[in-house]
Amino acid sequence: MPVNESSPTATADFTLEEGRTVSGHVSLSGTPLQWPSVNAWLQGTQCCFDVWAGTDGNGYYELKGLPQGTYRLRVQ
Repeated sequence: MPVNESSPTATADFTLEEGRTVSGHVSLSGTPLQWPSVNAWLQGTQCCFDVWAGTDGNGYYELKGLPQGTYRLRVQ
Protein backbone atom coordinates (compact mmCIF):
# COMPACT_ATOMS: atom_id res chain seq x y z
CA MET A 1 0.00 0.00 0.00
CA PRO A 2 1.81 3.17 -1.15
CA VAL A 3 2.26 6.01 1.33
CA ASN A 4 4.07 9.21 0.36
CA GLU A 5 4.56 12.83 1.43
CA SER A 6 1.28 14.00 -0.11
CA SER A 7 -0.55 11.05 1.47
CA PRO A 8 1.46 10.16 4.62
CA THR A 9 -0.98 7.61 6.03
CA ALA A 10 -2.89 4.64 4.72
CA THR A 11 -5.24 2.21 6.38
CA ALA A 12 -5.69 -1.45 5.59
CA ASP A 13 -7.96 -3.59 7.73
CA PHE A 14 -7.71 -7.33 7.17
CA THR A 15 -8.64 -10.61 8.80
CA LEU A 16 -6.28 -13.54 9.36
CA GLU A 17 -6.72 -17.14 10.34
CA GLU A 18 -4.71 -18.18 13.42
CA GLY A 19 -0.96 -18.53 13.00
CA ARG A 20 -0.68 -16.50 9.80
CA THR A 21 2.15 -14.21 8.71
CA VAL A 22 2.05 -10.67 7.35
CA SER A 23 5.13 -9.46 5.49
CA GLY A 24 6.16 -6.66 3.19
CA HIS A 25 8.69 -3.92 2.45
CA VAL A 26 8.96 -0.36 3.76
CA SER A 27 10.55 2.19 1.43
CA LEU A 28 10.66 5.91 0.77
CA SER A 29 10.74 6.98 -2.89
CA GLY A 30 11.82 3.43 -3.77
CA THR A 31 14.68 3.36 -1.23
CA PRO A 32 14.30 0.66 1.45
CA LEU A 33 14.04 1.99 5.02
CA GLN A 34 16.10 0.03 7.52
CA TRP A 35 14.99 1.54 10.84
CA PRO A 36 11.20 1.64 11.07
CA SER A 37 9.23 -0.86 13.07
CA VAL A 38 5.98 -2.36 11.85
CA ASN A 39 3.33 -2.92 14.51
CA ALA A 40 0.12 -4.93 14.34
CA TRP A 41 -2.75 -4.82 16.79
CA LEU A 42 -6.19 -6.33 16.93
CA GLN A 43 -8.93 -4.07 15.66
CA GLY A 44 -11.05 -2.72 18.48
CA THR A 45 -8.13 -2.36 20.90
CA GLN A 46 -6.47 1.00 21.46
CA CYS A 47 -3.71 0.20 23.90
CA CYS A 48 -0.81 -1.98 23.24
CA PHE A 49 0.77 -3.32 20.12
CA ASP A 50 0.33 -7.07 20.00
CA VAL A 51 3.13 -7.88 17.54
CA TRP A 52 5.98 -5.83 16.07
CA ALA A 53 9.02 -6.35 13.87
CA GLY A 54 11.87 -4.16 12.70
CA THR A 55 12.83 -3.93 9.06
CA ASP A 56 16.03 -5.47 7.72
CA GLY A 57 18.58 -3.81 5.41
CA ASN A 58 16.18 -4.19 2.49
CA GLY A 59 13.19 -2.71 4.35
CA TYR A 60 11.63 -6.18 4.70
CA TYR A 61 9.50 -7.07 7.72
CA GLU A 62 7.66 -10.19 8.80
CA LEU A 63 5.05 -10.54 11.55
CA LYS A 64 4.65 -14.24 12.35
CA GLY A 65 2.17 -16.33 14.29
CA LEU A 66 -0.63 -13.80 14.50
CA PRO A 67 -3.73 -15.09 16.27
CA GLN A 68 -6.97 -15.11 14.30
CA GLY A 69 -8.60 -11.70 14.08
CA THR A 70 -8.83 -8.41 12.24
CA TYR A 71 -5.67 -6.30 12.45
CA ARG A 72 -4.37 -2.81 11.78
CA LEU A 73 -0.73 -2.05 10.94
CA ARG A 74 1.39 0.97 11.76
CA VAL A 75 4.87 1.81 10.48
CA GLN A 76 6.86 4.18 12.67
